Amino acid sequence: MKITTSYQEHLAKKFVDKWHLNVQEIELIGKQGISGKNIVDSIVRILEKHGKFPINFNIETGFEGALVEVKENYNYTITYMSESSYMKFSIVKTQFISNIREAAKSVGYCLWKDCYDGIKINWDAEK
Repeated sequence: MKITTSYQEHLAKKFVDKWHLNVQEIELIGKQGISGKNIVDSIVRILEKHGKFPINFNIETGFEGALVEVKENYNYTITYMSESSYMKFSIVKTQFISNIREAAKSVGYCLWKDCYDGIKINWDAEK
């Protein structure tokens, strides 16, 4: 069964917001997965509204993955962290990007790769 473009966009937004879809939604998107373009669009909206993504990640408390933040003149800083020992996190790399879509895709791919929680992500759609 083919799903509508607006429903695909809705599922991408839900996934980006909650990092989860229910079983019926995962079955509905099937092998085609979620469009990387729709995921990037959703991350961009969050960046424009909140100035960072994921909004619950904080460098001071640490996290596993990547955080993008809007800096001066609409430049973006991506901070990659990993757990260096039990509940202690270290910055692995910092990257500076001037393009919001490129920053959103970099963080999305770092967090979810090609599949997350049984949800296939079609990054080829974001080219």
